[in-house]
Amino acid sequence: MTPTPSSDSTKHSEEKEDLLNKIDRSGPSLEECLNIFVGLQTSADRIYLVEILDEGTDDELVKVKSQNGNTYTLEKELLKPFLKGKDVSRYEPLEPRYWVIFPYHFEEGNAEFVDEEQLKSKYPRTYEYLREHEDDLRGRENGKMDHERWYDYVYPKNLTKFRKEKILTPEISYGSNFTYDSGGLYHTTKVYGLLKNENIEVSEEYLLAVMNSPVLWFFLSNTGYTLRGGYFTFKTQYLNPFSVPSISFDSSKRERKKQTQEYIDGIEDFTDIEISRTIPETQDVAHDLLSELVNYIIEFKDSYSKLNLSLLDHLRVSRLDDGIVERCEGFDPAIY
Repeated sequence: MTPTPSSDSTKHSEEKEDLLNKIDRSGPSLEECLNIFVGLQTSADRIYLVEILDEGTDDELVKVKSQNGNTYTLEKELLKPFLKGKDVSRYEPLEPRYWVIFPYHFEEGNAEFVDEEQLKSKYPRTYEYLREHEDDLRGRENGKMDHERWYDYVYPKNLTKFRKEKILTPEISYGSNFTYDSGGLYHTTKVYGLLKNENIEVSEEYLLAVMNSPVLWFFLSNTGYTLRGGYFTFKTQYLNPFSVPSISFDSSKRERKKQTQEYIDGIEDFTDIEISRTIPETQDVAHDLLSELVNYIIEFKDSYSKLNLSLLDHLRVSRLDDGIVERCEGFDPAIY
């Protein structure tokens, strides 16, 4: 008997529910494994964000371009590399295009605000730049910042977390686009940072593999908030309930390392097709293998991003200002 649309729909609904329940029972929630935090909220990115034009040879000063196109020379010490949402992609190396003016210094693990007197004496160029925009900075949030700390961030949260090793994701994405930051990159509120909790034994690489898996995407597709075009919001309330598969670390580190290397060798050399297609029998070896493979992916993408893929450069052909290919000795571009 051919099932009616209603019964077919019910069957699919039950299958989804079974899969979601299986995910829920697989291990601890993401909230138990990771601390998710938002980026810097300046309420005036057009002022705080600059592009570095020339680092020069000076250890203290750098030439930058502001968002309105003007150039300045600022103190390096108060500038931090800064990511926007489109700078974060699946396993891709992070290459900040912007730097953010960060009016704080770190003391004993805490971020301390640089007061106006210290800013003026120790960082005079940055002080003059901020003074140029003082009216706008004081007027943020309907005048909320019209006080002595007028160049402070409106919501100075999570300031020490950016220096740590973490996983990053854009807030809005089509598919999972998690990647790894070894530490030191700052980001907008349109990017979320995920710090591994200290009591969690699994590696950041393992968590990254899980986050980029189709399982998380299936989970969010059925429990999260869908935007136009199939995009999803990777907000804390949608990520936290997701369960991370538990790992039992029963084997010795020596045995795990030995077995993991056997899998890696089989995959790299293609000398053992069977081992490259099988799944490790123990959870801890599967964990280590996933971690190693994630490192391989990250290293490969980093190396690939540094390649010069320009055919003209490899053929030693230059372009004139009007875009016309200039003929080089021994090469006739007309035949290409």
